Amino acid sequence: MASKPIQALIEQLQIHQSLPQEYVQPQKIQIQAATGGAQIPVLDLSEFTSSAAAGGKEEFLRELDQACREWGAFQVINHGVPKDILQGMRNAAKHFYDVPVEDKMKYFVTVFDGRPMRYSTSFDSSRDVILEWKDVLRIPAEASALEADSVWPAKEHLPRDAVNSYGGRINDFVSVLLEAMTESLELPAGYLNEELAGRERILAINFYPPCPDPNRAIGLGAHSDATALTVIVQNQVDGLQLFHKDHQWVTVKMLPEALLVNLGDQLQIISNGRYHSVEHRAVVNKEKLRISVATLIGPAKSSSIAPAPQLVDKTHPALYKPVVFKDYLFNYIKLGLNTRGALQTIATAKTEAQN
Repeated sequence: MASKPIQALIEQLQIHQSLPQEYVQPQKIQIQAATGGAQIPVLDLSEFTSSAAAGGKEEFLRELDQACREWGAFQVINHGVPKDILQGMRNAAKHFYDVPVEDKMKYFVTVFDGRPMRYSTSFDSSRDVILEWKDVLRIPAEASALEADSVWPAKEHLPRDAVNSYGGRINDFVSVLLEAMTESLELPAGYLNEELAGRERILAINFYPPCPDPNRAIGLGAHSDATALTVIVQNQVDGLQLFHKDHQWVTVKMLPEALLVNLGDQLQIISNGRYHSVEHRAVVNKEKLRISVATLIGPAKSSSIAPAPQLVDKTHPALYKPVVFKDYLFNYIKLGLNTRGALQTIATAKTEAQN
């Protein structure tokens, strides 16, 4: 169990000191060089949103459908979020990291629970036997002036205007993207936005400090996200790896002003397995701090999620049982970073037959 952030440990380590034993991963998990040379698709959202791009819209939807089927992830350019908003969020994240550790300890928790603000280390440091090399601040993606004091760090520790501006713009982007996915799945207009009405949006600001032995540590273990989708920006330090269907780990080469979108388990359920959530992990390095800002988009906790009826027929039987999202989250957290564990708990016999 970790009683303090990685950042506090870093400040105590000598530059040549070996990796503490509680961070040494089993041999089968230790990181080898990523084997995949392919790169995830890059989609131009303006081809969907521009009235002048009528011919390009069909091509965009085809590429989106292919990316969701083959990768479960893609980068988006011309997404409508201004560069200054993206940089403002990156700066806000770095600002929080630079706050002295002793000043941030009042936010630090060791239990993975339902509190809206959680500054912690690893995945669930109260249960993890072997720890991940990261700290993370999890907060609501937006907060009103009345809410902010109870759900966000103090103003002097996290620039609130930058976070709110980013959160609002990402929500607008997600609404457009969900409509595009609705069209690519040939569902009724507004279907995915309605399924995710009242959606929960959590901002996970991940800090991966330089590591003395990166090949034997992991920043974030392999998993798929429990939510519907995740939108990511980062500083210019790569480290996110995706598992491609060809059984290769591929390091994502992020375009500077692009948004990365990872599909989560809820979209795999709603699409009845046509789209798949992507297994991913984060690796660390010896020289540079990596900061990743992930906005996790999920249904309201009380929502019941099931395959869209339009995607179920005799040829394509339902692969998943209906599930209330809060129950799915409970199983997901209970199982830990068990890549497909929570999905397996709601799989039907038809799912097993197809595997």
